[in-house]
Amino acid sequence: MMKCAASINVNDRSALKSVQSDNHGHNACRSIAHDGYTRLKSPVVHRRALLVGSEGSLLVRDTFSGTGSHDFEQNFHLHPEVRATRSGEWWRLEAASVACHMRQMRGKALTLHAGEEDPPFGWHSPSYGLKVKSGVLSSRDRGPAAGVLFITAFCTGEPPGEDILKELASGL
Repeated sequence: MMKCAASINVNDRSALKSVQSDNHGHNACRSIAHDGYTRLKSPVVHRRALLVGSEGSLLVRDTFSGTGSHDFEQNFHLHPEVRATRSGEWWRLEAASVACHMRQMRGKALTLHAGEEDPPFGWHSPSYGLKVKSGVLSSRDRGPAAGVLFITAFCTGEPPGEDILKELASGL
């Protein structure tokens, strides 16, 4: 089974600041924050909320607080066997006979990168000294921390209508 998910990379110098769990009807929301960017001259705290909806839907909301203007990236690294094709606002992610869809609801559009050399981006290393081209769906923005927001929708099966996504997003 192919998993369509994202993670917050937290190294040993950062700490998880908060974890919250809520239920909104049939949906479950989990929130987490980390202070890994507070070492910057203009510190930033990253918060991620995951809202698991019914019928195979997931919303990921990334928000930021802090001072100064920064470059922000949201990257979804794909396994080399996953094919990503764009259809309108949605990306279809497929491997073997399993597929899911994802799209950006808020934030800059997702763009596909693979096998870029300078700087290296879109590579997978299955073992030491070996690299294989691998897709990365990326959204980038620049601005004050409080002004940057990413909301990404994932679903199994066919993408839901806009009204269903907006209703689900209201739980974030």
